Amino acid sequence: MAAIQAAEAHGVQSVLAVPILVETETPAALAFYAAPAGAFTDSDIISAEDFAAHVSTALRPALKIFQTLRRASTDATSNCGTWPLKS
Repeated sequence: MAAIQAAEAHGVQSVLAVPILVETETPAALAFYAAPAGAFTDSDIISAEDFAAHVSTALRPALKIFQTLRRASTDATSNCGTWPLKS
């Protein structure tokens, strides 16, 4: 829990973390920090969730492109040095 210790060392007493929902194996989240305890209101939570939803929408196409390129790179690498080429 090094992150918690680091936050406490900087006077952080409130943390608001919301998930970024994307279809990958790697979970993601947005984290907001504040010095005073109980700093985040219900409105802050709703705003953070809305922002995370926008981030998720923006990330999906980029992740699909990345996954396609990674798959193509893996396919090309697995065909190196073989003849005839694997399909």
